[in-house]
Amino acid sequence: MKSIYLTFLFVVCCMPLLSAQSETAQLAQEFTALFKKKDYPNAIKTGEKWKSSMYQTGIAKADSARVARRIMDLASCYKSTLQFRNSETVLQEALVIMPSDSVDYDAIKSGLGSVKTSLGKYQEADSILQDALLSFKKHRMDKGRAYNGCIQNLADLRFNQGLVQESYALYQEALAHCNTNKLGEGPLLARIYSGLYQISDAQGNYSQAEKWLEKSFHIISQFYPHDGEVVLGRQRQYAILLMKKGELQRAEPFLNKLIKLIEKKRGANTLEYARALCVMTCIDQQLGKIDEALHLTTLQDPIFTKNLGGAHFETIENKTNRITLLLDSGKKNEAKIVAQAILDTLQAGGKYIELRMATFYNLLAQCTENADSSLALREKAFNIVQTSSGQADGGHNADPGLLLAADYLKLGRLEDAQRILALFDDFEAKAGSKNSQFLKLQFHRAQLHLLQGNTSLALQEYTRLVNTRRELISSDLLLLNDYQRLNRFNQLRSMNNWMLTQCRNKDIRQAGFISLALDFQLFTKSLLLFTAQKIRENIQADTTLAPIFSAWKDTRERLAWCYTQPKTNLEKQNINIAALESRADSLEKVISRSSSALASENLRKPFVWTDVRDQLRPGEAALEIARFKETHLDPSDSLQYAVFIIRPEMRERPAVIFIEDAERLDQMMLEKYLAECAVPGGKGQTGQLYQAFWKNLEPYLKDISRLYVAADGAFFKINIGAIQLPDGQYVADRYDVRNVFSLKDIDTKNDAQGTENLAGKTAFLAGNPAFLLKKDGDTAAATLRAVSETPDSLTAFGPFESILRNADDVRGINLSSLPGSQQEVQELDALLRKKGWRTTLVTGLTANEDTLKALKNPGILHLATHGYFLSNVRSGAAGLSRPLLESNPMLRSMVFFAGAQNTLNHQPVGKEDGILTAYEAQNLQLEGTELVVLSACQTAQGKIQNGEGVYGLQRALRIAGAQAVLLSLWDVDDKVGREFMTIFYEKWLGGTGKAEAFRAAQLAVKKKHPKPFYWAGFVLIGG
Repeated sequence: MKSIYLTFLFVVCCMPLLSAQSETAQLAQEFTALFKKKDYPNAIKTGEKWKSSMYQTGIAKADSARVARRIMDLASCYKSTLQFRNSETVLQEALVIMPSDSVDYDAIKSGLGSVKTSLGKYQEADSILQDALLSFKKHRMDKGRAYNGCIQNLADLRFNQGLVQESYALYQEALAHCNTNKLGEGPLLARIYSGLYQISDAQGNYSQAEKWLEKSFHIISQFYPHDGEVVLGRQRQYAILLMKKGELQRAEPFLNKLIKLIEKKRGANTLEYARALCVMTCIDQQLGKIDEALHLTTLQDPIFTKNLGGAHFETIENKTNRITLLLDSGKKNEAKIVAQAILDTLQAGGKYIELRMATFYNLLAQCTENADSSLALREKAFNIVQTSSGQADGGHNADPGLLLAADYLKLGRLEDAQRILALFDDFEAKAGSKNSQFLKLQFHRAQLHLLQGNTSLALQEYTRLVNTRRELISSDLLLLNDYQRLNRFNQLRSMNNWMLTQCRNKDIRQAGFISLALDFQLFTKSLLLFTAQKIRENIQADTTLAPIFSAWKDTRERLAWCYTQPKTNLEKQNINIAALESRADSLEKVISRSSSALASENLRKPFVWTDVRDQLRPGEAALEIARFKETHLDPSDSLQYAVFIIRPEMRERPAVIFIEDAERLDQMMLEKYLAECAVPGGKGQTGQLYQAFWKNLEPYLKDISRLYVAADGAFFKINIGAIQLPDGQYVADRYDVRNVFSLKDIDTKNDAQGTENLAGKTAFLAGNPAFLLKKDGDTAAATLRAVSETPDSLTAFGPFESILRNADDVRGINLSSLPGSQQEVQELDALLRKKGWRTTLVTGLTANEDTLKALKNPGILHLATHGYFLSNVRSGAAGLSRPLLESNPMLRSMVFFAGAQNTLNHQPVGKEDGILTAYEAQNLQLEGTELVVLSACQTAQGKIQNGEGVYGLQRALRIAGAQAVLLSLWDVDDKVGREFMTIFYEKWLGGTGKAEAFRAAQLAVKKKHPKPFYWAGFVLIGG
C-alpha cells in the first residue's frame, strides 16, 4: 500500500515536469520543421520559445549536443534575417553547451567567426576562425562541408579587412576543396561563386564578376525562396554591377522594384532594406540627384548603426557616401568632421582595416585647402593600398591612384603622374569602357599627353572620351525629371569647360582639337531642351501614353496653382505639395522611360560642325557662342566667351575667338546696353559693345550678309542687331541676323517659306484682357505693356508674394488696360481672315487662361498682353520659397490674362488665376504651331543657364511644340509694337519667310523710329 502511495506521489510531482518536457519537445519539432521550410521569422519565434522552455526544464544539460545543434540552427535563422547580434549571442551559448570533443564544436566556432565578421569584430573573428581550421585538421574533419565553410568564412573576413588577394586565394582553395571532395552543386558552391564575384568586382573586372554572379544565382534560385533574403541579396548585387558597368538606365528601375519588394516582405527597418537604399544612394549620386541621395543616407544610418554598430564596414560605407555627397554640395567643413570621426574609429581597429582608412585619407584631402597637406594625404592613402593589398589598379583600389595622379598633374609632376597611370594599363579590359573610374583614367591620360606636348595622343583620348560621354548621357537623361536633368547637365559642362579651355592652345588648334570641342559644344548646347522636345514628340506618337501624360499635366497644373497659394490656404485644404511633386516626378519618369528608345536614338545621332557648314550657302555664316569657365589644372579659373565661326568654305576646322572676362562683358551688356537701348529716352549708342565683342568678329565676316546665331550667357538678353558700328550704322543694317536655339535648327531650305503650304491655317488671338473683373470696367489705358509697380516691389518681398501679398501691401502693382493691343489683334484678325485663315479672337473677359489652356495645336498663337519676369528670389509666405524658385525658374516668367489683377489683389475669381507661368506654358498643346507671338513686355526674359538658354517663356513654348517664338526683350511701346506686328504679318502672310518678314518689319520700324528702343525690342527665335 505504501509503495502504491509513493508511486502515486511521484507521478503527481513529476506531471508538471513531464508536461513541460513534452511541450519543449513539441516546440523543438515545430522549430525544426519551420527551419527546414526556411520560414525564418516564424522559426525564430518558435525557437525562442523552445530555448526558454528548454532551459527551464534542464534538458540542455541532459542532451547538450542535440540542444547545441538546434541552437546553431536558431543562430542560422538570426543570420539569415540579418540579426547578427542575436546570432552571436546564441552561438556563444551553443559553444558553452556543446562538448569540446564533438564534431560540431568547430562548426560552431566557424559560424561564430562569420557572425563576428559581419559585426566588424575582425580581430576576434580572425582568432576564432584560425583556431577552428586547426581543430578541424586535428580531428581529421577537413574533408567535409563544415571545413569548407570555415575556409569561406576566413576568405570573407579577409575581404572585409580589405585584403583582396588573400581573400581570392582562400576562395580558390575552397573551390578546389569542394571539387576534390565532391561536395556537390548546392548553396555551398553558390557561396564560393558569390565570394569570387566580390573579388572580381573589387578588382574592377566586371565581365568576370557578372559570370560568377550568374553561376551563384543559378544555384541559389533552386534552393531558396524567390522573395527570401539570399535571393534578394543577389539581386541587389546585380543592381550594383549594372551601376558599375554604367548601365544606370537598367539599374535604377530594377533596384526600385527590389526596394519595394523588400519593404513589403521584410519591412523598412531591416538591414536588407538599408543595403538596397545604399545602392540607390550611389545611383542617385551618379545621376546628380544630390539632395535625394543625402536624404537616403539619413534613412540608412540608424538602421546600420542599430544592427551592426558604428565601426562596421557597412555603417562606414554609408557615412562615406554621405561625406562624398556633402563635398559635392560644397559643405567641406561638415564633410571633414564626419571623415575625421570615422578615421579615428578605424585607427582604433588595427591593421586589418587599413585599406578602408585609405578612403578617408582621400576624403580628408578633398576637405583640405592646402595643396601640400592634401598631396601628403593622397600619398598616404595610395601607400596604404599598395602595402595592404599589393595593388592599386582597379575596383575599390582605383581611386587612390587616380586621385594621386590628378594631384601630380596639377603640380606639374608629370613623371610621377605617368608612373601612377601606368599601373592602369589593363584597367579597361577589367572594368569596361563605360566604368566611371575608367573615364577618369582616360581624362587624366589625355591631360598627361597634352602637358607632355603629345597632342595627337591627347586628341585620340579626348575623342574616345567624348563619344563615351555622349552615349552615357543620352541614356541617363531619360531617367530624370527636368530639374534633375539640369544637375546632370551641369556635371557634363565641366568637361565642356575643359575642352573649350584647351582650344586656346595654338598647338592644339593645329591638331584639330577645335573641331572636337565644337562638336561636343553642339551636342551639349540646348541638350535638355532637345531631350524634352523629343520626349514630347514621342508621347504624341504613342497613344498608350495619353492617360499617363494627361495625369502628369493635371498634376503639374495643380502644383502651379498650389505654388501661388499662401501656406495657410494649403493647410486649410490639407494639400501636401511634396506628395504632388512626388507624383508628378513619378509620372514624368514613366513617360520618359516609355519613350526612351526613340529619344535616346535621337540623342545619339551624330551632329557635328560640318553638318552646320553644309547647310550654309555663300554669303552666310553661323556663330556658336559659348560662355564657359576657363579650367586649368591650377585654380586660376575665370569666365570667358568662346565664339565659333562657321562659313561654308571652311574645310578643315571652324574659326574661334575668345573674349576674356565674361563677367565684365555681361555687365556691359546687361547694364550699359539696356540703359542705352531699353528705355525711350536712351541714347541708343552701343559703341563699347562693338569694341569689346563685335570688332573681334569682323575679320571673319567679310562678304557675309546673313548670320545664324546660337547665343549663350547674356547674349540671350540683347539684340545683336542693335550693336552700333563705327560708321554710325547698326549690325542690323549690314547683316540679316537670325537667332536659333541651337545651330541644329538651321534649315536653309525652308527659311524662305511663307504660310501658303501650312497644313492647318488656324489662329488664336488674345488681346487686352480684363485684368480686373468688376462692373465698372478695366483700369486706365497705358502706353507701355509693362507692369506698374513701386520701386521696392521686387526687392522687399518674395516671389509671387511681391504680387500675391495682402491688398494693403500692394501699393502700385497694377495691370493697366491695353487698348492698343486690342486694336492690334482686331486688325490682325481681319488680315488673317482675308488670307483664308480660321481665327479665334478673344479680348476683355473672354481673354482668359481657361480658353488658352483648352487650345489644340493652332497654326498661330498671338498673345498681346502684359508680361512679367520676377528677377528676385527672396523667400516669402505665399507658398513660393527661394529654393523653389531657384530650382524651378520657369515659375518666375509669366503673362497675364483676365482676372489676373483680382489674383494680385488676393481676390481670385474662377478656376484659373489669370497668371500663365512658363511652368504651366510647357503643358500647352502646340504641336504643329508654326509661330507663337508674345506681343508683351519682357517675354524673352528668364534665368540664363549656360549652354541651355533662358529658362522662361521661350523655352516653355518650344517644349510645348512651337516651331518659332517671337518675344520682347524689354517693355514694348504699345503703338509701335502694333505697327511692328502689322508689317510682320503682312509680309509673312504675303509669302515671305518668317525670318525675312521679321527683318523687313524691323528695318521698316527702324526707318520711322531710329532709336533701338523702338525697333530692337522684339526677337524671333527659331525658324
